[in-house]
Amino acid sequence: HNGLNVINLQCDSVQDMIFVRAQFSKVIEGKTINVEERKVLHYFNMNNGQQFLNRIMKKNGLYIQIDNFRRTLHLHGRKEDLRVSIRAIEKQISYLLQLTDKSFKLAEEYPPGMSKLLIVKYGIHLDKFYNDTLVEYVDLKLRTHTLYVHGDSKSIANTEKLLKILSNQLMEKGPVKKGTDMPDCAVCF
Repeated sequence: HNGLNVINLQCDSVQDMIFVRAQFSKVIEGKTINVEERKVLHYFNMNNGQQFLNRIMKKNGLYIQIDNFRRTLHLHGRKEDLRVSIRAIEKQISYLLQLTDKSFKLAEEYPPGMSKLLIVKYGIHLDKFYNDTLVEYVDLKLRTHTLYVHGDSKSIANTEKLLKILSNQLMEKGPVKKGTDMPDCAVCF
């Protein structure tokens, strides 16, 4: 069912069931990596982070599950593959913790229509934005018209340059015209 396997355990005594279930849970439990920083967990849920985890899963034959509630990553696979993958993920987490966060208040610092222009140009999740700026993750909060980016100093500078270019385009050409595949929303844009 949905690519999942189901194991049905049956025992005559409750004690045997408890023992077998405890032993079986240890086998399938896998390894857990705690992700204390919310920005790192956010990265693993976004485009670049998902690609990173998918590469590890494909390369090492693992299954990785993100638990946002407990702020953990659960890795399932062979011991040697787990060891290599945990090292790679911990290295990525260390790298991410060294990066800079920056927020851009689009409604206050840029001409009207900047949020809409970003969505029209880069998609609702800004997937194409990563390629132009090299940030590790980006998040656009439509309610507050705030763009959050996380990256090194070069990617932050790239973001600032890009926003300046887009700002100049808005001032020259006026507001973005309604696209055929995107509804115009007065609240969001």
